[in-house]
Amino acid sequence: MKIVSYFSVCKELVRADLSVFKQTFFDKFIDVTIWVVLTMVVTSYIMPYFGLSHDFGVFQLGGVIAATGLFELYASVVELVSDFEGNREINYSMTLPIPSWLALLSKAAYYCIVYCVISLLMLPVGKLTLWNQFNLANIDYLKFFLSLVSQNIRQEASVKVSNILVDSPIDTKWW
Repeated sequence: MKIVSYFSVCKELVRADLSVFKQTFFDKFIDVTIWVVLTMVVTSYIMPYFGLSHDFGVFQLGGVIAATGLFELYASVVELVSDFEGNREINYSMTLPIPSWLALLSKAAYYCIVYCVISLLMLPVGKLTLWNQFNLANIDYLKFFLSLVSQNIRQEASVKVSNILVDSPIDTKWW
C-alpha cells in the first residue's frame, strides 16, 4: 500500500512542476524554434554553397533534436543546484511522506517529460524548415521515440550526479 501512496505523491509533484512549466512553455518553444530554424537554414541552404553535402541538413536535424534536450538540461542542473544552495524550495518535497530519493526521482521525471515534449515538437519545425529535403515517412518512429526517451533518461542521471557533487544535506546514500 505504501508504494501506491508514494506513486500518487510523486505524480502530484510532477503535475505541480508541469503546471509551472506550462506558464513558460511558449517562451521556451519560441527560443528553441528560433535556434533550430537558424541552424537548419545555415546547414541546409547556405553551407551547400561552400561545398557541404545537400543532405547534411537532414543529418543535422537529428543532432539538433538531441541537443535541444541537452541545452535544457544545463539550465535545469543550474536551477537545481542553485536551489540546493539558495532558498531550498526542494525542502518542501523532502517533508512529504516519501523517501528523499523518490522526491529527486520525481524531479528527474519532470525534466524528462519536459525535454521529450520540447524535442518532439522540433520534429515538425525541422520538417517545415527542410520541406522537400526531409520525408517524415522515412522515420522509424519506434526507434526515434525510444532513443529520445533513453537520451533524456541518461541526461537525467547527470542531474542526480550533480546532487552528489554539490555538498548537499539531502540524503544521497541511495545512489
